Amino acid sequence: MNPHHPRPLRWPVRSLAGVSATVLIALVSGCATGTEAPEEAAAETTEGFPVTIDNCGQALEFDTPPEQVVSLAQPQTDLLVALGVEDRIIGTAQRSEPDGLPGSTPGGEHAATVADLPLIEESGVPAKEVVVSTGADLVLAPSVFEFSEEEGYATQDDLRSVGAQPYLAAGGCPDQRLHRSVEDTLTDLRLLGEALGVAERAQEVEQDYQATLDEVAEAVQGSEPVPLVEMYVFGDTVEVLAASDGHDLVAAAGGQNVFSADDPGFDGRLFANLSPEVIADSEPEAVIFSVGSEADAEAARELLAERFPTLPAVENDLLIAYSSTASMPGSLSLADAVREVAERLHPEAF
Repeated sequence: MNPHHPRPLRWPVRSLAGVSATVLIALVSGCATGTEAPEEAAAETTEGFPVTIDNCGQALEFDTPPEQVVSLAQPQTDLLVALGVEDRIIGTAQRSEPDGLPGSTPGGEHAATVADLPLIEESGVPAKEVVVSTGADLVLAPSVFEFSEEEGYATQDDLRSVGAQPYLAAGGCPDQRLHRSVEDTLTDLRLLGEALGVAERAQEVEQDYQATLDEVAEAVQGSEPVPLVEMYVFGDTVEVLAASDGHDLVAAAGGQNVFSADDPGFDGRLFANLSPEVIADSEPEAVIFSVGSEADAEAARELLAERFPTLPAVENDLLIAYSSTASMPGSLSLADAVREVAERLHPEAF
C-alpha cells in the first residue's frame, strides 16, 4: 500500500520497501578560499542569525545555519539542491527518478547531483534508528507520515532529543490538507531560505516558480473552469480527493473539482471511497491523478476507461496523469505539473 495515502496525511508516492540498516553519512567541511580569512567566511555564513521560523505552528530556532541535513523525500531533496546547499545533505530517502510525466523531478544536471547524494533509504522511509544516528541538525519531511511513531519512524520529539530540528513541508501540516495550495511550496522556500542562510537564493527560486504559475494564470484567465474529478489510483483501488478550499493544482490549472469535503462519503476528510454510480453522476469532463511512471499512468487509464466507460472524461480522452513527485507537499515541480495539466484542460489558451 502507498505510504502517503490516506492516513493521517498520505500522498501518492511509491510503496514502502524494506528498511535498510545501512547509514551513509557524508561529513561536510568548509574552507575559506583566496585571501578571505576563515573568520570572515564564518561571519558571512552566520549573518542574520540566530533565526526562528514558524513551521506548522512550531517555532524552530537556529543559532547558525544547519550544516548536516537529511531529506526524507524527493521534493525536499529537490528543494535543497535548488537552494544550492547540496553540500550540506548527509542523507536522502524516498528517491524518485525522472519519470517523463508532468511535474517529474528534473533530469539532466539536477538528477546527476541527486544521484551523488548519500542515500539512507531508497523507496521507503528510514527506520528511527537510521535517522537519529545520522547526526543531522535538520530533517525535512513532506508530511507527518515520515515522523510516525506507529510506523517505526523517528518522531519529531525523537529528533529534537538528539539535536535535530524536524521540518514539515507547509502543505504537509496536519491542518493544511483540505486547504492545500500551490503557494505552499513558496512558503517552504521562504522558510528554508531563512533557516539555511540562503534567503537571496530562495527568492530567485521563488520567482522562477511563481513565474510559471503566473504564466498559466494569464493563459487560462477568462476560460470556463473544467469540471473534473481528482483521483487516487493504486492497483484496482480508485478513490476520490475532495477539493481544496485553497488555490490547489486543480484551480491553478483552470479546473473545478466537482467534489468537496462536505459531500456525502467524505465526512470532512481528504479521500473518499465513492460508488461508481456517484462518480458517473458527477459527469466530470476530465480526471486527473498522480502516478510514479508512464506504465502506471497507462494502467490507470485502462482501469478508469473500463470502470467508467460513459464518463465524459473517458469520451473526451482527458484522463490526465501527472508525477507523484508533484503531488507531494513541498514539490518545486508542482508548477510544471500545473502548466501541463492546464494545457490539456485548455489547449486553446496555449
